[in-house]
Amino acid sequence: MRTYMAKWGICLLAGLSLAGCDFKQATLMSPEDRITAAFPVSESAKSARSVLLDQADEAQKKALSAEFERRLRLRALLCAKGYAPSWLTSPDDIRKNINDGACFSSVDSDITRWLSLRRLGLILAKPPLRAVPASPPEFTVADGTIQTARFASKAAVALVVASQDIEVLDMVSGKALLREPRGSATPLALSANGRVFVTGDGSQVKVRESETGTVLLDLPGVRSEQFVLADERTLFFTRNDNRSDMSGLVLADLGSGKEVPVNVVKNGVQQILPVAKSKDQYILLAWRGAYKIEVQRDKAEPEIHLLAEKPLDGISMSSTQNCLTPDESGCYIVNGKGLSIMALDSLTLQTTPFDPFSIQSVVPTGEKDSFFVYGYMPGGDGQRMFVFNTSTQTIATVDKDKLPGARLVYVPSLHKLAQLNDNKIALLTTGLPTSPPVGLSAFLAEALDLANQRKLEAFEKQQAMEAQAAAAIANTPVARAAADAQIEGVGVYQGNTSPSTLRTPEGRKMGAIDVRVRPSARPIVLVLSSYDPVRWNVIVEPGARLSTVLLSSYGASQVVGAGAARVVQIGTTYAYKLGSSEYDALNQDVKKWTGKGMGVFQGRYEGGSFSVGGGS
Repeated sequence: MRTYMAKWGICLLAGLSLAGCDFKQATLMSPEDRITAAFPVSESAKSARSVLLDQADEAQKKALSAEFERRLRLRALLCAKGYAPSWLTSPDDIRKNINDGACFSSVDSDITRWLSLRRLGLILAKPPLRAVPASPPEFTVADGTIQTARFASKAAVALVVASQDIEVLDMVSGKALLREPRGSATPLALSANGRVFVTGDGSQVKVRESETGTVLLDLPGVRSEQFVLADERTLFFTRNDNRSDMSGLVLADLGSGKEVPVNVVKNGVQQILPVAKSKDQYILLAWRGAYKIEVQRDKAEPEIHLLAEKPLDGISMSSTQNCLTPDESGCYIVNGKGLSIMALDSLTLQTTPFDPFSIQSVVPTGEKDSFFVYGYMPGGDGQRMFVFNTSTQTIATVDKDKLPGARLVYVPSLHKLAQLNDNKIALLTTGLPTSPPVGLSAFLAEALDLANQRKLEAFEKQQAMEAQAAAAIANTPVARAAADAQIEGVGVYQGNTSPSTLRTPEGRKMGAIDVRVRPSARPIVLVLSSYDPVRWNVIVEPGARLSTVLLSSYGASQVVGAGAARVVQIGTTYAYKLGSSEYDALNQDVKKWTGKGMGVFQGRYEGGSFSVGGGS
């Protein structure tokens, strides 16, 4: 017994020595400390802690270390499930008594995630990666053709997708801070200070350091459109795990490293914007409404309070488009035939209709209340570019010949427009070449006149084409036969089947339908239509005049018993409901062949027999 105790004492002292403790401290170790010694925290957590403390100041180091120790104690309590070893219990015995390594691994992952969030918060709180110069260079050059570009709002840094690479560019020196192959990842966002960028590949999102590319935070299972870096203290993402109580929209507070669910709205969030004049307030723009929330961060857990909401039926936006106005007081929303601007403090929505002009994109110009508008006029008049002022309600036409390419972007840190031209970001230093502005109402009135003129021209052209087509149709054998004939149609989805039913060469069952043609005052043009293969058995009564059978079937159908009547396959369209879109398509096909539509139509989902003709 004495030998065992001596050996254990030596081992314990050795372990305590490695931990930086002496024997006196060992006797004072809490059960949680002894559990932690038996189940050391993971190497990834240790590494994340070390990197975090290297970036923290002295006050932050003290607070972070205390929180780290608190989380280790909670880890021990959670995984021990009430077990409390004495100071004489060996690490091996502690491991045998607990025997739940999976619990410690799970908590270690949570601790590593917390450390990553805190580190991200420290980086986002730093000054701009590159200060904004008073006179920025006119050009920033990438390594390849620029496809898309994003800009830091408070730093002279750009994140571009070039033909082969992803590049983080210093807009002062023109040098690449980071360049790497594109792969499958797509750049999603660049932080305000330019020190962090975000990429996503459809199945996960990664938050990375701009200068090194180091992954600061990895969010597997989060899709690209489900992540928003709202500001230097807050990020939002959607957790797609229905088994978790944190499923749905989640807020991560980077100041505490804590994550809380956002129960105000679970899904369909397209944009999340900070309210510039109100700290800790955010606007959630979802499919059907705008929600203003406030985050209270002085509690043990961040709390989210709903302050206001507003319905937004009929308005949608891109989840990847930055919609903030240059002064960050509003969000501009393009809605096809109009431009809406939402005031973030009050959620009031000011909408300017542009009908009949169709807006494709809107870009702030950097001047107050001024936007570059790109779209097209109706009637094939071509794409047009304008500068629209929301306060004066005036619009000025941009000279396209003096602005080739028209790939314009707004650089918020410089408050300037830039043009993406091949591999260059070229700042517009002289403004846009525009004609004198005119009132929006006068512009839209002219646009409406032009639209009506284009419609009239299109109508007249269509009429001429139809007349020409009708003249061509009138000379075909089918059209000549239909000129004085009565056109009657029969349509089904499928015909009657039985065990003895015929089959197509491909093995599909072929339903059977009888169509009896009765005597009538005018010849009959018979239209037969079905989805499934059908064997149409035409029975022509004495005195009946069947001139033509037009067959339209998705399946391989047959017509028997038509006698001398011409049988013509006119297409694969089928219909069995009068007034349906399928009927309209079938009738249009009939018109193409005969010059006129069906006068009578009978339809059922499944049919066995029909009769046509009759009457005087």
